[in-house]
Amino acid sequence: MKNRWKYLTALLLVLFIAAGVYFFFSANNKKSPGYSLSILQNSLSSHDWATFQKHIDLKSFYGSVFNEVIAPTIRQPSDSFADQFLDGIIQNIRTTFVDSMTEYTREIVTKNSSDKKPALPEQIFARKFISLIDFNNIIYKKISNTKITGNTATVDITITNKTLNKDFLLQVSMRKLDDETWQLVKIINIPEFLSALKKAQTEKLIALNKPISDEIAQEIVISTSNFDIKTRKTRGLSTAFIYKPTIIFKSAEKIVEFIGQVQILGKNNSALFTQKYIVHGPFPIGAKQDYSFSWTLNPFIPGDKVLIEANTSDLKIKETILSVEFENGKHLQILEQIPTTN
Repeated sequence: MKNRWKYLTALLLVLFIAAGVYFFFSANNKKSPGYSLSILQNSLSSHDWATFQKHIDLKSFYGSVFNEVIAPTIRQPSDSFADQFLDGIIQNIRTTFVDSMTEYTREIVTKNSSDKKPALPEQIFARKFISLIDFNNIIYKKISNTKITGNTATVDITITNKTLNKDFLLQVSMRKLDDETWQLVKIINIPEFLSALKKAQTEKLIALNKPISDEIAQEIVISTSNFDIKTRKTRGLSTAFIYKPTIIFKSAEKIVEFIGQVQILGKNNSALFTQKYIVHGPFPIGAKQDYSFSWTLNPFIPGDKVLIEANTSDLKIKETILSVEFENGKHLQILEQIPTTN
């Protein structure tokens, strides 16, 4: 009997120790950045806006997005006067961007039906960011690393883009709240993430378009081309980009319309200038035709400014026939966006 009681006492002691360890780690886990991220995720699925707002500082989050992604596209490179002039305007745009994205986020969180999509913001920069980030196709996958330094933490989050079927790493910054839970403040690597996303989208689009591009090349082709950047004096200085392609209509079927696109690439193959053009026919079968197109360049647009000041020998041209329409009703069209998946 004594032995039985001894074993029972030992067993209870083990159970109490195990329970203590469990509750200790559970309590500490609830104070971890990862646990707060899970609360954030759950508040999204339960449409709990108050809890969602507690665990993400939307003003800071979208403010840093604007500073790192939007603002650099507005500012003039190496132009201190323009920067000073634009500062006030940029701050107003930033405020509108943050407000627009916060309201859009609120609609996403609070909507009760998956069939009801939130209205896109009116502000063009907010719309552009939503398009860039591809909100609708992102799935949370896992947390891989957490580093805590005092009241701040960095967390690595792996997400999956459903359309691309590809994983991406988001590195986020978090701050500790008074109740020792955590709040998401910003995405640290937002420029790198968007660059990786854009690269993956481009590669996917090229793969999808290859059979269409090959088919178009059998029907119509840009055989030769040249471009120039010319400045002339009118009442002031006016600069134009001039593009002259030669088109060969190879198709056995009569082509009645085609749409082309010309891009000028700078360093790192970044697109400085993109223009589409549409030409109406019909065109004789087997014809070879020279064309000339001209577009005015605006020195207050960063890409145009770089183009105006560039040495043309440092620039590369990229030309594409985007669309061909035939007299018999056939239509070939290059995809400009990846089709969305349900």
